Amino acid sequence: MTATTVEGPAVALSFANNFWGKDDAGVGPLLERMHAAKQTCDELRSFYSARASIEDEYSRKMLSLCRKSLGSQEAGSLKSSLDTVRGEVESMAKQHQSIAVQMKTELEEPLAAFAGSMKERRKIVQYGIEKILKTKIQQTQHVNKTRDRFEQECLKIKGYLAQGHMVMGQEERKNKAKLEKTQISVATSNTEYENAVKALEDTTARWNREWKAAADKFQDLEEERLDFTKSSLWTFANVSSTVCVSDDASCEKIRLSLEKMDVETDIVGFIKERGTGQEIPDPPKYINFCRGDINDTLSETSDDDSYSVAQFPRSINPAFRTSSPQPSTYESHHDPNSSLAKDLGHKETTLPPSRPVIPEAPRKDIGSLSPRQLMQQSSRTPPKEYHNYRSGGFILQGSKYAAAG
Repeated sequence: MTATTVEGPAVALSFANNFWGKDDAGVGPLLERMHAAKQTCDELRSFYSARASIEDEYSRKMLSLCRKSLGSQEAGSLKSSLDTVRGEVESMAKQHQSIAVQMKTELEEPLAAFAGSMKERRKIVQYGIEKILKTKIQQTQHVNKTRDRFEQECLKIKGYLAQGHMVMGQEERKNKAKLEKTQISVATSNTEYENAVKALEDTTARWNREWKAAADKFQDLEEERLDFTKSSLWTFANVSSTVCVSDDASCEKIRLSLEKMDVETDIVGFIKERGTGQEIPDPPKYINFCRGDINDTLSETSDDDSYSVAQFPRSINPAFRTSSPQPSTYESHHDPNSSLAKDLGHKETTLPPSRPVIPEAPRKDIGSLSPRQLMQQSSRTPPKEYHNYRSGGFILQGSKYAAAG
């Protein structure tokens, strides 16, 4: 025959309806749950504190890094990019410092206050039920003790009554005396047993009320704790993502600065600022002074002013373009119609048209020049115009610079 299960009334699951059982079996799990809740709050508070300390330490190290020189000997667009890197790293450091403070004020401190409040409310409820539970356990033990005594004495009376039919004379009188004495004792035991049961009954009724109320309060505390913890962790995620967004924005500013950097411009700028000229001094010529090829004064002048003009072709550096980073993939760059995309120049860069190489006019050997021509040669000023730089190569041509073909 199949056993049928009797289902209880359809009510919402609650602590008050599901933590009963023999020998108050539901008390232990609920109290353990409350203790575990306290431990979780303590662990989460320690987690927030450690996380804030990490942010604070990271920000201090970042600020220390910003104080170190970066690109102090640089110039041009790379100098500007390095300054941007340094400035944005400092901005990120300050943001992480702000996040450390925010984690303290918005996470750790509110959690500490909440955990303290929960602890006080839990202790009040727990103290009340532990006190009445202790009384209930003591009374249960007293009921068991008086019941056992009453049971034993009742068994004795039954034994004496049964023995009275089997003995006679002196033994019968002794058996009768024991019976009367036991009957008096059993009356006392019965009274004690009844009183103990009545007291336990009252205590049990009180316990049932108190435990039901305590279970409801424990559930209230647990619901509040779970909801608070969820909200706190959500705030933690928001705070953490805030610094991620801030870091990404700073990195995007660095990328934008790097996109403005131009290798060719920096190379040309360095040559214009620090270039030492295109004249390649010729080695000194042999002069036979004994033969009287040239006088002493003109020999010194001719050695200093004899030079050739640099016009070396430069091949394209294969690592120049291949090592350059790709354009930024920041979200705002994806829209070709955005103003940022237009500023970044998502259009093909056209190279300046190349100019033909101008051949150098043949130079006369210095030994064939007259003294007058030597003086004219020495009075020439160095060329003022610099090379035209294209595709990583240049050709220097006299006082003009021709582009590499």
